[in-house]
Amino acid sequence: MTAVSATIEKVRRDRQQFLAGSVRTPAVRPDVLQSWKRSLATHCVNATMPEIPQTELVTLDDQLTSRLAQPLEGFAESLEGTGLGLLLADAQGRILRRWCPDSRSQRHFDKVHTVRGAVLAESAVGTNGVGTPLETGRLTQIRGPEHFIDMYQRVVCTGAPVRDPLTGETVGVLTISCELAPHTGLLIPLLSSAVHMLEQHILEGSHPSSRRLFAAFLSASRRTEEPVIALGDETFIATPNASQLFDSHDVAWLRELASGARTRLLSTVSTVLPSGRRVHVTCDPIEGAGAVLVIKPADEAILHIESFNGRRPAASAGRSVAWLRCLHDVETLRASSVPLLITGEPGSGKTTVALGQPFGLHEPTAGTPRAYVLDAGMETVNGTRRWLSQLQRALAQPGLTVVRHLESLSLDAARGICSILDSSPRVGNLIATAVPNGTDTPISAPLRQRFGSAFVQVPPLRQRIGDVPVLLDTLMSRHAHDGRMLDFTREALDALVAYSWPGNIRELEGLVQRLIASNPGPITTAHLPWNVGQSAGRPLTAMEHAELSAIKQSLAQAGGNRVQAAQLLGISRATLYRKLRAYHLEDR
Repeated sequence: MTAVSATIEKVRRDRQQFLAGSVRTPAVRPDVLQSWKRSLATHCVNATMPEIPQTELVTLDDQLTSRLAQPLEGFAESLEGTGLGLLLADAQGRILRRWCPDSRSQRHFDKVHTVRGAVLAESAVGTNGVGTPLETGRLTQIRGPEHFIDMYQRVVCTGAPVRDPLTGETVGVLTISCELAPHTGLLIPLLSSAVHMLEQHILEGSHPSSRRLFAAFLSASRRTEEPVIALGDETFIATPNASQLFDSHDVAWLRELASGARTRLLSTVSTVLPSGRRVHVTCDPIEGAGAVLVIKPADEAILHIESFNGRRPAASAGRSVAWLRCLHDVETLRASSVPLLITGEPGSGKTTVALGQPFGLHEPTAGTPRAYVLDAGMETVNGTRRWLSQLQRALAQPGLTVVRHLESLSLDAARGICSILDSSPRVGNLIATAVPNGTDTPISAPLRQRFGSAFVQVPPLRQRIGDVPVLLDTLMSRHAHDGRMLDFTREALDALVAYSWPGNIRELEGLVQRLIASNPGPITTAHLPWNVGQSAGRPLTAMEHAELSAIKQSLAQAGGNRVQAAQLLGISRATLYRKLRAYHLEDR
């Protein structure tokens, strides 16, 4: 018996013991063992399953097959006479097409029911050379008894994810499969070369602007060892150190920063990312394509709330790190001599943050400079000339000037406000608020040039869901004029915390006002709106709240596209599906 055969026999015995409940599997590779555990945890995979799940052929999207047909046809021809077969699966592990260069490979695929439409995701058939590379995100060879189900015990599958070089998105899996035989380790470099060929083919077929962005990214990454990210409308490319350093919230923040830099020449700004990391970002706009960001971590980093100079920010309607970090950044940047831009979703509390107040537009206390609040939406009511005159008078007074809804200004008003800012000595007392990613109008360029060097993004309520109880107390104190506080049952409070709050604090405030007006007594889920009450379930742990919030935000950022959401989260689509089921989100 050869050394390879002896190892396979040891793995075979370990597999039998694992399926019988043993935890001792010394001969099994760690990555395979982890895959076995994931397979067992799905409760949907049976090691003795006689058939492979099939999907309806009409549900398959053959765009990927058409896109890669030419290079794969040539590669498949080179395998003739070897007994090796070739599989192309989509990002869900569904077989789109198989190539059988000879009769041996065809008999092999038929024997293990590997046909078009077969579902080989790890959650469907356990450890295998299609689903496991999807789950791990890397090239993997599964040999004989390393497979989870009995049907694949005499099979070797070598698979690797195929990614779009411009977006980083996993578009499918390429797998070479054959009967169990010696020397199959040689298939690993062969498959690696084939996948590289496919990814180059995808790149060459991309839009010219995307290729320019990719070329600029490569050039920047060769010049520096710092993290480099390229961001376009549908493109995300990152060096390995950037992928490991920044989470999806950081990337969203950097994307907003990049969109503000597209209208300027090369510029460097300092900012604090949502993760708390302080960085210096150099933005290089690529005309018509996006921007390349070189990110240099600063020496200092915000690690916990107490590091905010030993004191809490002035406004305290929340205790989450994301909220307190936002307030701290505003306090820090208000000391600069440039206008400050505060962005965020509607109803997230931008004006509250700008004024440094827990809630509402209260009168200043004695001796405190007055805050002047102008709504850019009133320009259409009062006229551009009058509105700009009001801004000039406000900036000439001591105290703070806040311009709300900056994105709603007309082109003439945008030019006027730029002229005022260029000639006024008090622009450091100006704060503007805006909704990010609004319509791309001509006003965005001149305004972003003035406000782009100092801005803060207010986190939406779904990213600080742990603040809901604190916000409830604050809102009840504000609106319950008789001093009576609402009493929530545990189930109702769990539902409020589990809800995603697309309308942010404004939606929560409206609910509190309605509940106070209706005076229902102890509030149960029956008193809540249906879309809020249906969020009720068992109480979630702090970690589950954080995970749920990240999933909801990634889905929102991806426009509901689960493949993109999984990519943002850094997990496979199968893992995302399991989590969606666990949080009862699969049908939303």
